[in-house]
Amino acid sequence: MVEYHDVIIVGSGGTGSRAAIEVHDRGFDGVYIAADGEECPFRRDCTKITSARAEEAIKLLRENGIEPQRIKMAAICSVCTDASVKSINEFYEVLKKLGPVKRGDMDE
Repeated sequence: MVEYHDVIIVGSGGTGSRAAIEVHDRGFDGVYIAADGEECPFRRDCTKITSARAEEAIKLLRENGIEPQRIKMAAICSVCTDASVKSINEFYEVLKKLGPVKRGDMDE
């Protein structure tokens, strides 16, 4: 059974890099960051900040023995539903191939 949860953050730049590890610790197998792109109403540099935090999160995943493919950032256009759905489905397929995070390895 596929289960997903949305975590709403006002502005994708509000995503902390440590969150990637915390959500895996709570049982999630992937993190999909639907970035605002250039449409962010809060900051002009939101995409730059979000991208930097995603790169930090990928580094943390590697340091904790978690596959970096478990995090994906994509600029989501509010009217580009086909592209958004395709991106999410592609990420889902990656997670299916990876299988669950081996949480026992993280506790050692």
